[in-house]
Amino acid sequence: MSQERTVSYVLITGTTSGLGREFARIFAQNGYNIVAVARNEVLLQQQKQELERQFGVEMVYIVKDLSAENSAQEVYDEIKHKGINIDILINNAGFGSFGRYVDVDWQRQKGLASVNMLAVMQLSYLFGKDMDRRGKGKIVNIASIASFQAGPYMAMYYASKAFVRSFSEALHEEMKSSGVSVTAICPGPVATNFERNAHMINSAMFTRLRVYTPEVVAAKSYRAIMNNKAVYVVGWPNKLLVFLTRFCSLKFSRVLASKINLGGGRK
Repeated sequence: MSQERTVSYVLITGTTSGLGREFARIFAQNGYNIVAVARNEVLLQQQKQELERQFGVEMVYIVKDLSAENSAQEVYDEIKHKGINIDILINNAGFGSFGRYVDVDWQRQKGLASVNMLAVMQLSYLFGKDMDRRGKGKIVNIASIASFQAGPYMAMYYASKAFVRSFSEALHEEMKSSGVSVTAICPGPVATNFERNAHMINSAMFTRLRVYTPEVVAAKSYRAIMNNKAVYVVGWPNKLLVFLTRFCSLKFSRVLASKINLGGGRK
């Protein structure tokens, strides 16, 4: 094993596009070295050159598909082998799928559960134990405003984000006494390839709700992370929407989500 490095490192999953890319940029801008995990090595190499040239930090990358079995453990083992202590973990990787639950391919459903939940759980467990032992660190899990209601036609995605938010809130309370903060970031619609890949870009969520850029979401989230927030809903329109859902019946909430999601799924 390499000698342990004493500088600050942030581990970010899903770093080559969208919100993950902007998280890498804003943390590098603030002097953090980056450990990037993503599937596309070409994009990782380009990102490494860009961040190291522009900000003078080190970027280490690991090519990994987090839907694969044992992938989270392999990420942890490789980082430990390099002698790197992770100060901040950002579980950003995730994806969604559109359609009736029983109509979506099972392997895609299984992959969604692996990336959106199992990888978050295991990486939080492995690096959380290290942070707990050292008495400091931050875990950041990307949830969504979707976590506050059920989402017909995107059932697995909404459910996975509800899990992430609940899981993160519980860990926040469990670990704060040991000096470790856990934050759930809950953005609304973000203009990224994630939404395009999930066929969401033409839905009412995008045509009627305020859509933030990844740059804005990352900047707002950075401040919340540094302030050790337990849950951070990004932007006042989303805060208002979440507040209003608390006064809606469960039936009204899920019917509304159904209409919003169906607005994009048939384009």
